[in-house]
Amino acid sequence: MRLSLIALAVVLIAASSAHAQVFASGAAFGDIKRFSGDPSNSTLDGTAFGGGARVGMFVAPRWSVEVGIDIGAMTTKTRSLSIPRLTPPISADLAVLGLTSSFPIGILAPVFSFQSRYTNRLIATSVMLGFRPGTTGRVHPEFLGGLTFVHFARTFDTSGPTPLASGLVWTGATTSLSQVSYIVAPAPVVRPHDVVDNVPAAAVGFNLALDLARHLALVPEVRAHAFSLNGGSPSAFVLRPGLAVRWIF
Repeated sequence: MRLSLIALAVVLIAASSAHAQVFASGAAFGDIKRFSGDPSNSTLDGTAFGGGARVGMFVAPRWSVEVGIDIGAMTTKTRSLSIPRLTPPISADLAVLGLTSSFPIGILAPVFSFQSRYTNRLIATSVMLGFRPGTTGRVHPEFLGGLTFVHFARTFDTSGPTPLASGLVWTGATTSLSQVSYIVAPAPVVRPHDVVDNVPAAAVGFNLALDLARHLALVPEVRAHAFSLNGGSPSAFVLRPGLAVRWIF
């Protein structure tokens, strides 16, 4: 965050340059998060929407610098785990049924279910240097690279155990098997556990600025961030394709 404030101060101070053009833009984007590890078991992966704002300037005909903040929406994943429990078998005498042997019958106790919920959000504050291969015409491709300060917050909570429905039991004196239902008790909720990572990330991007008027441009864009979480946690790759509206002062 401190680096971003310094970069913003540089942008504002340099705006007095004779060749500098200051711009501000707002963007909406898709937020695609992928983390290392087993993709079928990842609780941090997610896809959402987000929005951002940037301010910057063209310091030369082909070069620009900008500072921006992009805030993704929260993504949530829910996982359920069921644990069955079977009591030791009991012996049922078939003489009751007029037969000459016996067989074991197990009692299926309630199946307990635990439900876990994982919620996370990524906020990226970036300082980007841009390069324009060409400066004429109304269409301007722009390549960007820089550094991002990632604020990644995640919350974990779980509820359970919740006993599920019925089990199969031997009714004792009778000669049949019966289906009995178990009362479902309210599931206790474990207090949410919050984790926050503030880490640096490499950032690259591509813009295609389309001039609509002298001071107004429509900018399809894509940003990518790569980083690792603290404490040996998974590494991540975040892709954010979006659309921005830019005003040049």
